[in-house]
Amino acid sequence: MDVYASEQEQIEALKKWWRENAVALITGAVIGLGGLFGWQYWQKHVDERGAAASAQYEAIYVAAQAGRHDEVLEQGKVVVGQYADTPYAALSALMMARAHVEQGDLGAAEERLRWVLANGDTDELRHVARIRLARVLLEQGEHAAVQALLQGVEFGTFASDYHEIQGDLALVDGDTKAARDAYRKALGRNPANSALIQLKLDDLGLTADEAIR
Repeated sequence: MDVYASEQEQIEALKKWWRENAVALITGAVIGLGGLFGWQYWQKHVDERGAAASAQYEAIYVAAQAGRHDEVLEQGKVVVGQYADTPYAALSALMMARAHVEQGDLGAAEERLRWVLANGDTDELRHVARIRLARVLLEQGEHAAVQALLQGVEFGTFASDYHEIQGDLALVDGDTKAARDAYRKALGRNPANSALIQLKLDDLGLTADEAIR
């Protein structure tokens, strides 16, 4: 999958996550306040925070689609700073990382992605952050850091992306056999970017028929 095309698909899923988990997240605070008043107050508070964070994130998404990177970074800081306890903070940080990449600031992108990796609420978000971080590190020439980042990770449904990264890493390290093997594994998962992976295999002298054997 194209990890930069996944944010919009995650919006509704994360809204659902927030609705289903908000009660559990604030139970301790409700007990502290006690009684019906405390419950009603915190339920309203969570609903309002979730709605505000959602609106902010959707504005960030629109700005990102329009290429308004400075706006993405400015609004993203608000969400990460004020709504860090919502899933929209991690999504906003992903958008900020993308804006940094577009502006050529890979160091700042790395910082944002590491934050998501440490603070993301779901395995999916952490996978997306890890994959993007690996690509940023590759671009920076940090090959050992990429290897360490992928060490011991269960690829799951993101296996194609991880195998492609392994292929890219092997290729820049001069191991064409390992690169071919990794790209073949990636292609075997029928990814959305299969044409790109096949181009990489073509460059290594492996045809489409050979790639799927």
